[in-house]
Amino acid sequence: MLILPKLFRRATDHLTARGHGFAGSFREWLETATSGEFSENDEVEVKGRRVTLADLIHVQGPRVALDADLLDLVFVEK
Repeated sequence: MLILPKLFRRATDHLTARGHGFAGSFREWLETATSGEFSENDEVEVKGRRVTLADLIHVQGPRVALDADLLDLVFVEK
């Protein structure tokens, strides 16, 4: 099983935020959360197309899915 540290940290930070009263989905958290002056909603290149991580997240009830193959993701460094 492949685990991306950056994606894992974002998911655990979202769960921590939910424990502190954030009621939104993982995608909603990505769109609003910041770490210092930087957004948690990283820019990602997928097959040459630049999007945000939230653009690739699909939430259906309690299930969260990524709409891209993990091996196609290239995180853009700031």
